[in-house]
Amino acid sequence: MKSATKSFTQHSKALEEDWRKIKGVFADTAEDVTDMAEDLYDNTVNTVKNKTSGIQESLTNYTEKQPLQALGYALLAGIVIGYWLKR
Repeated sequence: MKSATKSFTQHSKALEEDWRKIKGVFADTAEDVTDMAEDLYDNTVNTVKNKTSGIQESLTNYTEKQPLQALGYALLAGIVIGYWLKR
């Protein structure tokens, strides 16, 4: 009977150790996924900032070079948006 109890205790301890290892692996994986998500978010935000900055610069240059045409486009866009919003 003592050998069965000893065997059960050894298996129980081994199972506990395996469970601790599994929890550690899950914690590490969760941390890695969080880091990857943060990096992806940062890269996406930087990409959007760079593209919008380029668009803003292009629009500024365009409106400085052709102010009346830019005003006409803005007026046309306002009319179209106003028409869509009234519907």
